[in-house]
Amino acid sequence: MASKALLLSVVSLLLAVLMVSTTRVESKQCEGGDVEIFQFANGFGQGHIPEFLVQIVNSSPTGTPVSNVHVSCGEFASARLVDPHVFKRLMPNDCLVKDGKQLAANEIVSFVYTNSRAYDLVVSHINC
Repeated sequence: MASKALLLSVVSLLLAVLMVSTTRVESKQCEGGDVEIFQFANGFGQGHIPEFLVQIVNSSPTGTPVSNVHVSCGEFASARLVDPHVFKRLMPNDCLVKDGKQLAANEIVSFVYTNSRAYDLVVSHINC
């Protein structure tokens, strides 16, 4: 009986990963700056809640640092604590990356969150 439950858990995990593992890329450009968001299904967290890995990248082709990166994030919430110095919801549909501090060229800011669904994360503002 235990092996059947384990098998069902493994199958559920694989199906969830296959269904949500598509990469979403959103970017916002300004003169010399380009910030992209990549999001991946990352298995399940505590309590079998889906887990998502987010990477926010300053992929500026000119090496331009950016700051004050805001992300449209809906009602972002996570069952797993996300370091607020990395990613913080300021108000509905407005999240701030790295406390607004500078992201160097090619810098990657990443975090993991858990929720029953993935949020649509889109860069809404950056300063170059």
